[in-house]
Order: sequence, then C-alpha cells, then structure tokens
Amino acid sequence: MNGKSFTQWGITLIVLLLSSLIFLSLKIISASSLNYIYLLLFVILLLCLLCFYKLTITIDNTYISFKFGVGFIKKYYRIANIKSCKPISYSIFSGWGIRFFPNGTLYNVTGSKAIELQFYDKDTVVQIGTNQPEEISQLLHSLIGGNKIPYQLSSSSKHLYQWIVVLVIGTIVMGITSIEAFRDTKVEMNNEELIVKGILESLTIPISEIVQVDTVSNPLSISRKIKGLNFAGTSKGKFMQSDGSPIRIYVKKKVFPKSKLFSKNFQVYLLMN
Repeated sequence: MNGKSFTQWGITLIVLLLSSLIFLSLKIISASSLNYIYLLLFVILLLCLLCFYKLTITIDNTYISFKFGVGFIKKYYRIANIKSCKPISYSIFSGWGIRFFPNGTLYNVTGSKAIELQFYDKDTVVQIGTNQPEEISQLLHSLIGGNKIPYQLSSSSKHLYQWIVVLVIGTIVMGITSIEAFRDTKVEMNNEELIVKGILESLTIPISEIVQVDTVSNPLSISRKIKGLNFAGTSKGKFMQSDGSPIRIYVKKKVFPKSKLFSKNFQVYLLMN
C-alpha cells in the first residue's frame, strides 16, 4: 500500500509520566505491604504513557488515519469525504490528549501546531497535532485533487520506533526499581555523625549515641520487613526480628562479616557490610 506517515513525539508527557512511574515504583518497593492505591496509580499512568507517548498520522491514497501510542486509540477518515485541510496553531494551554470543543475535537500529544480537517458529510472539524502541518496539508490537497502518493510506506519502519520506545521505557522503570538493590551502601562518618545513605532508606546516628559496636558472622533471623527493600540478596531498611525487636539493616545477605551498632536513642541495631 502506497502511503506516508508523520510521527509527533510527546517528549514532555514522556518525561512527566516516566518520572511519576519511577517515583511510584520506588514507593511500592519500599512499602511494608502492597499499597493498592500506588499500584492503581502506577497502572493508570503506565496506560497513559503507552497511549500518549506519540501521535502518528498515516496517509495513503484512500484514507488519512492517526493513532496514539501503541494504537489503543485510532481513527480513520476517507479522503473522498474531506472538503479541506489546513495547518493551524492553537494555544499550548489547550492541553494534550483528546480535547473537545463546540465544533470539533483536537487530538495531540505536544506542541501548538495541527492540521484541521473539514468534511462534506458533517459540520464538525477534526484537528490532529503534528510538527509538519504544511506538508500534510499539501499532500492531502494533492490527494483530494486526484493525485497519487508516489512513495512506499514501510510497514516495518512504521512500528520500529514504537517498540524501541516501549523497550526503553520498560528498561528504565525496571532499572530504577532495582538500582538500590545492586548499589553499595554509602557510609560516611565524621567527628559527630555516622551517616548511611540510600535512595529508599537513609539513616543518621550521632556518634555520641553509639553505645556498642560488634562483629556479626551469622545471619539474623528476620520475621518481616517494616519498610525498605528486600530484593536480589540485599536488605535495606526497617525490619522485625523473630524475637519481635526492630532492626535497621543495610547489607548484602551473603557477605560476612558485618558490623553491628547499637544506638541508645534508636533502640535498634544497624548492620552494615
């Protein structure tokens, strides 16, 4: 099938939604139990990302069509029913996604440019966001006049960027959620404080409040996680021991020996590699 496609990337939406997904994934991992509100928000934002990370317009000799993201939302219009097409500009405050106004609908993912389609069989107009409104308008007017598209649309390239973006997004989200498990705990100490730094859990203990330091060669008996990370052989955060006493742990489980500190104020143990 002869045709051409035009893709507009919603960079701002991608950054905002991806940042929110990373934040929620860290919250979900660090919670002591599954938080269904965070999980629901994560699923909703992930669907929004898949739906609106780009907008692709495809034109062949018979139809102009467009789809959002992976294609959950798409529309087709017969070129024979189109009266005119013109490039337009709209306010950036109109928003992104699907916007309804009195005489039509705007579909976009970024920017302030679009094409506006007018039809023979209805009074409402359709506005579709694009970075190339002049080129698309010229092409459609040529097709309305009876000309044909002289180039071939590659079905493989049509989906290439889509799968690349989905793969990159998935990789980034998974990488951020597990980065705390694989990075070494950073410990800093000065004359006044001992500081344990982490993405999910950090701790500061005044030197004056450390009353005992021992070496531990055997694994602790932990009953459950209170808050923190327990993933990929790493435990970081607040846990409960089998005897019911709380403990702060920052360790790789199979690495020994470890240090054990007892703070008189925290009334918890802190383990570090």
